[in-house]
Amino acid sequence: MRARDVRFFSTSKFLPHSQSPVHFKLADVLKPSVPLISEVVHHPFNLGVKKGNLPILVFKKYLEQDKHYLQKFAKSLHIISERLHEQNHQQRFKTFSEEIIETEQELHEKYLKKLLPHSLFNRSKTTTIEELPVVGSYTSYLFGQAEKEPVEEAVASHLSCFYVYMKLGEEIKAVHCLRDNRYWEWIRSYSSANFRLSTQQMLSIFEELIAPIQCPEKQAKISLAFLNAVEFEHAFFDAVYPKNNISCPATFTAKYR
Repeated sequence: MRARDVRFFSTSKFLPHSQSPVHFKLADVLKPSVPLISEVVHHPFNLGVKKGNLPILVFKKYLEQDKHYLQKFAKSLHIISERLHEQNHQQRFKTFSEEIIETEQELHEKYLKKLLPHSLFNRSKTTTIEELPVVGSYTSYLFGQAEKEPVEEAVASHLSCFYVYMKLGEEIKAVHCLRDNRYWEWIRSYSSANFRLSTQQMLSIFEELIAPIQCPEKQAKISLAFLNAVEFEHAFFDAVYPKNNISCPATFTAKYR
């Protein structure tokens, strides 16, 4: 992982020059992350998936870590659902959580069984795959957001995962990939209309939550929560498939202990 991937931002980066109240828009949150999301899209892991030449053992490692991540991500989404005030928002986040659980349970059957029928996913249920430090740090950050921070910040930090994968799907677009790509099913999962709909629903809820917020400091913290989670997404790919074969630095893993 490169040194820049351990950098986290201060809220001062997002404060306007004027401290007078300004209308807070979704674009204000998304714009700072555009360069980093582009790096995620063009990360060697995702380019390998797109071309179908990513080493299978790297993909296996990714799914093993994603399984850890999704188990905890589903729980933190459920925590947020219980903090939301609007009933339709609550129900939607509970559905998000349930869908994530379903995805986690199907990881092997849908995406790895045909590629590696004798993988660790198919061994004894007591087999434990060690969680990478970046995954533990990422999920600890999300739990901290879900449990302790204002709900708008919590949603911002969880929106990043949905949004990053939606952008990945837009870039790769399964319809432009050859069906003999061994990662076809995986690509199709996050470039599907259903996944895009779920992401758009979360974006809509988020827009409703942030619309009344006029305090520049609160706006900055919300933007920071989103961008920090995008940083974690990028670091996740680097940890699974390092560009320079550098392991996850201790400074990163200790950031949100």
